[in-house]
Order: sequence, then structure tokens, then C-alpha cells
Amino acid sequence: MAGEAVLGRALLGAGARAAARGPLAALGPLGWVAIGALTLYDGYQLYNAMSESAEAEPKPDKKPEECTEGCEKPLPDNPDDLLEDGWEETSHPKAKEAGRRTFRNPKTGEELVFDKGKPGQPGWEGQDHYHRPNPDSTSRHDEYLDLNGDPVRRGSGPSHIPPGSTLGSGGAGS
Repeated sequence: MAGEAVLGRALLGAGARAAARGPLAALGPLGWVAIGALTLYDGYQLYNAMSESAEAEPKPDKKPEECTEGCEKPLPDNPDDLLEDGWEETSHPKAKEAGRRTFRNPKTGEELVFDKGKPGQPGWEGQDHYHRPNPDSTSRHDEYLDLNGDPVRRGSGPSHIPPGSTLGSGGAGS
């Protein structure tokens, strides 16, 4: 309700100024500039009033405090924990030996790739991390999905997801 009061005040002021614009128009070009400035100012006040009313409205929580079935779970430090959550391992034997493991969620069809970090290597090469292959990929520019499920380039920072991260849009917990 507070937002409606602010909006009402802004519109009331605009109405009073609109009544004053008639005499301004009679002044010619100088009056027209003044009318334009008043119109811009009214728009600015209206925008601010609408912003304040949107901020004042309570927003419902997206997730319950206690996680029930269907809540997202963080990616585990140990990828074997995915198997306990119902994921199936689909790794190629040679890739698995090299530290790259692939998992598929039979309920959602989503895939996750786990890369084991190599000690002493810089950046992501030296850190355990996950990748989310993009099922709709058309090139290396959208080969993976980031934490939120948005397409990202292969090798980009957002394509590397550290353990402990919670995936959006159908992640590990689904």
C-alpha cells in the first residue's frame, strides 16, 4: 500500500504541472523547452515511485527452510557420492584412468563430468571441478552450462564448477 501512496503523490504533482503547461506553450520555443523539461521530470518521478513500490512489496521465499525431496544438493567433494544419490557412471575406462569421470542422472538425463585436479598444476588443472555438458550445444562456444544452467564457452571460467556448488535448473539434487 505504501507504494500506491507514493505513486499517487507523483501523479497528483504531474496533474498540477500539466495544467500549467497551457500558458507555457504560448511562450513559443522557450515554453516548449520548459514543457519538455517538465515532462522528463514527471517521467523521472514516476519511475522512482514505481521502483519504490516494487521494493516495498514482500517477495516470497523460493525454497523452504528444510530441504525436502526435490531440493537442490551441493555437488559432492567425492564424485562417488553421486552414485549414492542415484546417478550412473558412464565414464570411458581410459578417461577414468586419466581422472575424468562422467555421470548421468537417469531421472533427468542430465550429465556431469568430474575432472580430478593434478597436484602442482595452476588454475583449474590443479583443482577438482565439475562440468555440465550442454545437451543443446552447437559448438565449443556453448559446449557447457554454467552453475545457473546458462550456455558457456568451453574452457571459460564459468564452465568450471567447484565441488560444494549448488546447481540451478535441474542440478545434482534432482
